[in-house]
Amino acid sequence: MALYLEHFGLREPPFRITPHTDFFFEGADRGATLDALLYAIQHEEGIVKVVGEVGSGKTLLCRVLIERLPKHVETIYLANPSFTRDEILYAVAEELKIEFSRERVTIALRALRTGSSLPTARGNAR
Repeated sequence: MALYLEHFGLREPPFRITPHTDFFFEGADRGATLDALLYAIQHEEGIVKVVGEVGSGKTLLCRVLIERLPKHVETIYLANPSFTRDEILYAVAEELKIEFSRERVTIALRALRTGSSLPTARGNAR
């Protein structure tokens, strides 16, 4: 590895399994996408879902976004791309420690919107 780095004049390996946010390239609309995500989150525009082809930079974009958000913003990173709409709601609620009845999606949405647990189907509130 040392010869590789020396040959190309690099101080560290350029490719890793986990993207390094210092190497975020804002060209090709990536900077504009990041700005749009920052705006949407800081102005409470709702849930944001990032989608794209494999290798398009979604993970790096999300990591840069999390780094650039104000410290008071609570983030949840769901890396499972195959969640259904309902599963996403339940996963977000679980990450936020919000309990609710899973019988109706409207109850889940209300609990997420208010940020508080609602009575479950058995009538237990948390």
